[in-house]
Formats: sequence, C-alpha cells, structure tokens
Amino acid sequence: MRKCNNCLLPETYETIEIDSNDNSCNMCKTSKFKEENVDWGKRKNMLDKVIEKYRGKYDYDCIVPFSGGKDSTFTLLYLIEEYNIKPLVVRFNHGFMRSNHERNVEKVLELEGAGEIYINNISNDGLMRGYNLGLTKYVLDHSKLPIISCGGAGNFKHVSDAFIKTEI
Repeated sequence: MRKCNNCLLPETYETIEIDSNDNSCNMCKTSKFKEENVDWGKRKNMLDKVIEKYRGKYDYDCIVPFSGGKDSTFTLLYLIEEYNIKPLVVRFNHGFMRSNHERNVEKVLELEGAGEIYINNISNDGLMRGYNLGLTKYVLDHSKLPIISCGGAGNFKHVSDAFIKTEI
C-alpha cells in the first residue's frame, strides 16, 4: 500500500490521492500551495472589514453553514472566539450525516451557548408536496431559537409559502 511521503497517510484514507511522480498526496500539495501562494495577513484584513461592516446590524452577524465536520467546526469556533460575533448556524441534512458530525454539532452548540431547532418532517421528506407549515408555525411561535425546516419542498411556491404562511 502506498503512503504519502510527507504526511504518511495511506492511499486508502478518504479523499486521498497519491501522485505517482513524487508520492505526495493531494492534501499535502494543497497545504503547500496555500503556504506559498496565499497572503494570510491580507486575507484576515479583508475578513476583518467584512465582519465590521455587518456586525450588529441584524439579529445575527453572519450565517455559518455547519455540518459538524472539522472545517465547519473550526470556522464556527474561530469566528465566535476571534471576533465575538453572533452567527446564525445553518445545517442541511442530506441523509448521510456521520454520527461523529452529529456529536460534534451537539458539543459545539452546547459549548458556545448557541442553539437551533432542526425540523425535518420525515413524512413529507422526498415527496415534494410542501412543508408541514403547521408544525413549523407552532415551533416558531414557541421558541426564540433559529429554526431550520426541511423536508417536502418541491417547488418555489412551497418555499414562498413557508415564509408567508409562517410569517418568518
């Protein structure tokens, strides 16, 4: 079995591709490219400006897509700890959520005092007949936490109805 000459990850590791010319993996090559070609100080200054432009103007300072994987966990924690911002955490369950991601989600949300309500009406999921708006409206009326509702949308009218009929 081949391994990367730099990090020693085996070729069987998820998403790893070993280059047959130099026996280095795609992750090491990406890391090297970023070290050599990205001005991280300049990028941080750009992020600082964007954050300050929107901080405190809305209920949330930004939207963070969050799967519970290492990249989205790092991003969320970095933004909260480095910038002390209030993010709206958005998740989408595509049906293939790994159990370790779910555990990470629970830990991170508890750690940071964040919260969300995730509604996936399984009886409507995949049928493309529209959301269960009664359930969504009930949860909205009884909680101040961000709500993520999915399962059932089949066209734009279903999405539009969710906003209009639940008064989001």
